[in-house]
Amino acid sequence: RPRCSSGRCVHRCARAAMVSVSELAMAAPRLEVQLCLLLMQASFWLFFIPYFGLKLVKPWIDPKPWRSQFASLSQKTLKNSFFVDVDVDTAYDFACVLIGIIVQHGIGGALCIPALLPSLGVPRNIAAALACHGGLCEAGWELQDSIYRIYEVLFTRDGRKRNPNELLVVLFIHHTLGLSMVIPMNLAYHDLYWYHEGVFLLQFAAFAALMAQNYGYTLDIGTVSGLRQMKLTVTFVMACMAWSRGVRYAYVAYMIVAHLRAVGDQRMLAGAAVGIGAMSLFNMLFLGDATSKFVKFISMKSPKNEMERKMVRSMSEDFLSALHDVRHPSSFELSKAKRSWARLRGAQRMGALRRPTPSEDKVD
Repeated sequence: RPRCSSGRCVHRCARAAMVSVSELAMAAPRLEVQLCLLLMQASFWLFFIPYFGLKLVKPWIDPKPWRSQFASLSQKTLKNSFFVDVDVDTAYDFACVLIGIIVQHGIGGALCIPALLPSLGVPRNIAAALACHGGLCEAGWELQDSIYRIYEVLFTRDGRKRNPNELLVVLFIHHTLGLSMVIPMNLAYHDLYWYHEGVFLLQFAAFAALMAQNYGYTLDIGTVSGLRQMKLTVTFVMACMAWSRGVRYAYVAYMIVAHLRAVGDQRMLAGAAVGIGAMSLFNMLFLGDATSKFVKFISMKSPKNEMERKMVRSMSEDFLSALHDVRHPSSFELSKAKRSWARLRGAQRMGALRRPTPSEDKVD
């Protein structure tokens, strides 16, 4: 006899209440287990990321001599590579919080390493469980980030300022893959190698590249040493992004789609197409940003004197993250004080302000 809807609800709640510690530890492919783990991850990152970014990273950066450069370049990267236009203080806070997000990506990616390297000797079932936890680490952060930003926009005074529409669109594109695919993949393809590698590529490689990029924001490229380090940094970031968000990403995505087609899982195939397509758009933003910085700095010559050093520093400030930023014509106009000074200098050079000689006085 079919069970009533209320009976099914009671049965599902009873199953959820019976989730064991061992099931949680092994990321068991059961919906109740996966939802519990997702909520645990979301709760942890909800408190860790802002605390780490604003209470630890920001006070550490504040007294540094490169603090203003770091904030300015972070603002320009948001504007010119991701089309998010915010004031410098908001960009600085976002950059500090981003360090916490980068740490989260590093942890989530590192959890996949045993599944990718059998030579480490980790039992296969444990390695697969760790990789699934790595995927949930990303999905948990995305879940709490989505909910918190919606709350900020709807219920806080400065929420719209901290979350402009452009930023919300970029994050929506980014979060689509993790939120739509992690739990279904953990349930149906818990042990799939290509899934584990995909989670690793999108998290750990991003961790390495973004940490290097943020380090580049602290460098003084007006010095030979600083410029050399910048060239190494942009080369490393370009290589990481080209491999993890380009060549290898395309291959791993193809292998996952091929596996889903081979087993005839049409629903997962449709979900994968949407998620992979959205992440591909996000990858293009990263690749474009990394390529523009690589092209700019790899050909830059080392400064030989103080004038060249100042020029190089100015180029860093203006072009490191704004290679295609076009100034409005009004920005070239002189202020009233500068126009008056220009007239005075012009009159002096034309001789209008010089004292007449005795011969010129006699002529007069």
